[in-house]
Amino acid sequence: MASVLFSRLRPLVALLATATVAVGAATPARAQSREQQQTLAELRILQEQTAELQQAVNLLVEQMKELKDSVKTVSSRLDSQSDQATKNSADIRDVITTLSRTVSTLDQRVGENNIRVQQVEQEIAPIRQGLTKLSDALAQALQQLPAGAGGASAAGGATGGTDLAPPTSPNDAFDQAMGFYMTSQYDLAIKAFKEYLQQFPTAPNACKAQYQLGETHFAQNKFAEAVADYDVVIKQYKGTDCEPDAYFRQGKAYEQLKQVPKAVLNYQYIRKAAADKPSDAWQNDDALARQALNRLNIKS
Repeated sequence: MASVLFSRLRPLVALLATATVAVGAATPARAQSREQQQTLAELRILQEQTAELQQAVNLLVEQMKELKDSVKTVSSRLDSQSDQATKNSADIRDVITTLSRTVSTLDQRVGENNIRVQQVEQEIAPIRQGLTKLSDALAQALQQLPAGAGGASAAGGATGGTDLAPPTSPNDAFDQAMGFYMTSQYDLAIKAFKEYLQQFPTAPNACKAQYQLGETHFAQNKFAEAVADYDVVIKQYKGTDCEPDAYFRQGKAYEQLKQVPKAVLNYQYIRKAAADKPSDAWQNDDALARQALNRLNIKS
């Protein structure tokens, strides 16, 4: 804008300069009238004002140039800050996504633990009964010993002696085996469960005894044996509440053996089968299987 103004004023400045020279040349100094002298004075004043205006225009041009450079610098900084803000926003989104996944995983694990706690609570009642019966049986056995032998028998019990009378009923046998399992006497538990299955193969708790064999081997970190035990449950006790538990725990054993694809197949089967089976056992294991698949990042 300043350059345009200067270009418009330039012809006027030149015209004024020419007029001043022309008037001075045409009229001798002595012949100049007062009017001409006044005109010349006014022209000189106009020239000075024009020169000052030109300087002002030049200064304005320089200031506009500096302003343009400043605007360019600020614009560049804004672009840089915008790029950094975009990058920071992307980083924040990544952090939020990671935190969301972590919270989801923790929530799944809490849900899985809650379901397992419910299952354990359901198993505790008969186990407590079994422990009570074991204590009663031990007390009866001690009473039947000759006088003076009770202390030795008690000492033998403290070192792991198990010379108790064999259980007389399926329930007593199962409770005794569960008592061994709950007190971490795993070798005795395995022996007791196997004897139970041999003596009472058609008893109501037969599938549970076979399932507990797998649980006992699992507790001993003998995962291959546990897989085989759960497989017997799946094949021989199909249709019982032990079946979904066996599928799920076999999947967990497969994971421990680093055979994740087999574990995934078990979890997926539970999810598919549970859709047509409304029992609590299938529904509980369906929830566990869904959580396990999510933990493995497998679409359920």
